[in-house]
Amino acid sequence: MLLHGRGESSPSLLKEYLNKGITISQCYGQTETSTITWLPLKEAQRKLGSVGIPVFHGNVKIINKEGREVKPGEVGEIIVSGPILMTGYWRRPQQTEETIKDGWLHTGDLAKMDEEGFIYIVDREKGMFISGGENVYPAEVEKIYLENPRILNVAVVGVPDEKWGEVGIVFIVMKEGEKLTE
Repeated sequence: MLLHGRGESSPSLLKEYLNKGITISQCYGQTETSTITWLPLKEAQRKLGSVGIPVFHGNVKIINKEGREVKPGEVGEIIVSGPILMTGYWRRPQQTEETIKDGWLHTGDLAKMDEEGFIYIVDREKGMFISGGENVYPAEVEKIYLENPRILNVAVVGVPDEKWGEVGIVFIVMKEGEKLTE
């Protein structure tokens, strides 16, 4: 089975499918770029949660705020170049200029790459919040909650806080018939 979209399925969901004999191979892309990465089916179980490796006809980097490539395991923004890019937003030159810089499209998606070059989506840059000086990626926190088999869905958002700057609030949807105590 192949899932395509922005971001990835939770590892707990992928494990549920594996336990039923269904291997899911994910890929990652955007409207502005087409497919950016793909996970070979033979690697789907070993690299559970990864959206794969860059496609052969696109260039992919993960960079920090200073524009330098990050080391394996570090979080940064995915940028893309090559023939998979759009030429621009229709009649929106300012938005195109803000998105494509020096031939590289800035996706706004945060990810990390492992030592073998497999990419793992962490969150959207706009979704991240800072609490007590630490970067908090809601999607990573949500993945942990989704490991609970009684939880159907979850959302984490940052809200202002006098002491910490921002803190996370969690919204949980339980599976039918399930309850959760503090």
